[in-house]
Amino acid sequence: YTPARPDPWPEPGEMPPPARIDRAELTRLLASEAPIDDVLAWLIARFGAQGLAPVLRAYGCIHSGELGAVFEGIAEPRDYALPGIRLRSRPLVLRKVVA
Repeated sequence: YTPARPDPWPEPGEMPPPARIDRAELTRLLASEAPIDDVLAWLIARFGAQGLAPVLRAYGCIHSGELGAVFEGIAEPRDYALPGIRLRSRPLVLRKVVA
């Protein structure tokens, strides 16, 4: 067996920028819908089509408390699905947006 040669690396400028969730839009949406009982499920429902990385970046921003008061729920862990991946976490509750 001889593996095929990999595709060449793209030239600088040929790759699209990584998907990002606009922080101002995220803050506006969170404020309009708070309290949110399951932040990760909420993010996946709204931004899951953008892929795992932007969803996890937004989740990290929210989890850190940068945008508001969060509460790590005492509920049992639950599974979250994105295309090609499954995550397990306890639901994170966002009470109020302060940013």
